[in-house]
Amino acid sequence: LAPSANHTWVLDPAHPFQGLSAGSHLTMLRNSDNYDPIEHDGPQWRNLTQAELEENGPFIGDCPADLNADEFIDAADLSVLLANWGPNAHGPADIDDDGDVDSVDLSHLLSAWGPCM
Repeated sequence: LAPSANHTWVLDPAHPFQGLSAGSHLTMLRNSDNYDPIEHDGPQWRNLTQAELEENGPFIGDCPADLNADEFIDAADLSVLLANWGPNAHGPADIDDDGDVDSVDLSHLLSAWGPCM
């Protein structure tokens, strides 16, 4: 895919993957090393909703227990989890995506403690 002039995505016939068959799942990895807020901002970078991405399954980040996105699972993440503790809690602190933040989410966070790998 390539961005078009009207901020949508179009097929790129010159892309090296053009014509190759694809599987039934899409995996998108996050890499914070090459993000440039000046270059990677604007509507073309935010035109897919979470619902559109979940069509083939739930979104699973490459470090789901990193609740503040600093590449470490530490006390700051624990603080976010505890601040969201309870039923009917949705968002990043609901690590297992079951609709509440509870001991299972705490277990996931503690088992991932340390740098994101």
